[in-house]
Amino acid sequence: MNMKVNAIFQTLALSFLLSGALVKGALAEDLSTDLFGSPFDTCFEHGYNVDLLTQNQAFATAQCFTTLLDSDLDTMALGASPHTIRQYAASWFDAAANKGHALALAKASEQRIALNRLEQHIHSDVTDAEWQLLAADTTFQALDADHNGLLSVAEVAPSDALQRAFMDADFDRDGVLSIAEYTIINGEATAAGNE
Repeated sequence: MNMKVNAIFQTLALSFLLSGALVKGALAEDLSTDLFGSPFDTCFEHGYNVDLLTQNQAFATAQCFTTLLDSDLDTMALGASPHTIRQYAASWFDAAANKGHALALAKASEQRIALNRLEQHIHSDVTDAEWQLLAADTTFQALDADHNGLLSVAEVAPSDALQRAFMDADFDRDGVLSIAEYTIINGEATAAGNE
């Protein structure tokens, strides 16, 4: 009888261990599938620590966020609000620019402008004309790398459209664009739908 009790105990112990392993395996599977459960989370395929990423990996992460903004998914399905996604896009483009990625600075500037527009429409009653001036000033400040209040040909290099319009925008023909000149040409480009 002692052997029967011992065998039953062993069988129960083995069953308990096996069921525990199955439960643990099922939990681990659930956790691993939820790790990158939303489209927002999948943008971090290269990792979260920007210091460990190459300029191309940081740029790809930022591009992933901008792709999400073009999708038809709602906030719940995306895993983050459009505001948050745009903030991440801008910061990851900034990180790529700091690592030397050639296109990242212009893309970061675009995201900051879009983010400012979104915030203005959410938080205030700014008119379109006021918004246009705000957006122009924000972009101008982002492009003005040497912070001298003027844009040189080299500073507008990230924008093909601005490079093409530079000579027409330089009304006083001094070889640089002031904020007033930039705002005028930026307003014309926006009104024409070219920006």
